[in-house]
Amino acid sequence: MDKAILYPMVALVALTVGVTLLLVKRRFGAIKAGDTKDLKYFKTFQGQGEPEYVQVAQRNMINLFETPVLFYVGCLAAAVFGAVDTVTVWAAWAYVAIRVVHTIVHVTSNNVPRRAQLFFLSFVPIVVIWVKVAI
Repeated sequence: MDKAILYPMVALVALTVGVTLLLVKRRFGAIKAGDTKDLKYFKTFQGQGEPEYVQVAQRNMINLFETPVLFYVGCLAAAVFGAVDTVTVWAAWAYVAIRVVHTIVHVTSNNVPRRAQLFFLSFVPIVVIWVKVAI
């Protein structure tokens, strides 16, 4: 198995860990600042909820567990079936780069049109990886 395909996967895991740490920091910061007043929200999701800046980090973390599944499985399939080549590795790194930019946009300006463009653009490298696996 060619390990070159694993490095973009590790990078995406690192991004996910980074967003998780950002969420924890924002969540505890909101509690400390009094922006999250009703801690019952964390038990039953009832009550006032969390401020927008915390919710944005939460939604981005959720995003990192949705379509990236296609990326992880595609990379592993490429490794198992011997489809790892320069194109596949570059596509994997392109996917990670797009997801990093998507995350930056999401947790900073939260510019929805830009996020949507990046989201749809991120499917191009996934399709490339899966085509390489399939042929």
